[in-house]
Amino acid sequence: MPCAADSATVSAGARQRPRLGALALAAGLVLTACAPGGGRAAASPSDEPILVHVTLADFAIASSQSAFVPLKRYRFIVRNDGSLAHELLVLPPVKPGLMTPEAMRALALGVVEARNLPPGGGHVLDLAFDKAYPAGALELACHILGHYEAGQRLPIVVR
Repeated sequence: MPCAADSATVSAGARQRPRLGALALAAGLVLTACAPGGGRAAASPSDEPILVHVTLADFAIASSQSAFVPLKRYRFIVRNDGSLAHELLVLPPVKPGLMTPEAMRALALGVVEARNLPPGGGHVLDLAFDKAYPAGALELACHILGHYEAGQRLPIVVR
């Protein structure tokens, strides 16, 4: 829809300067409102999540990125290239058998369940890290019985 400003008449004399200032302000507001997006700030590329490609194979995890920044949004594109179902948890390292699966999921910052990652399947996980995590404090891991022990984990850092 076209945007039109109301016209204003400015009288000559001493009253002209204040009215010109008001008119300039009004014109600026009209130009802003008529700009693409109706005066709303356009989304900048930094508003878009950063894509992280994660590939799970039988007993291995590969990621296009392993260092992250707090408060930035990430979109993990997770793919299972293995012949077995896998899961992906973003959590502190947990030795197998020390926690129940429910407790691990409660501790995790992000989870993609095995039902969403069958062989050949994929899933998307959106995540923003709330704070910094030093090296060794977080990892991407699969905790399906025997997978973690076979090496299906990848340390990550958030700084």
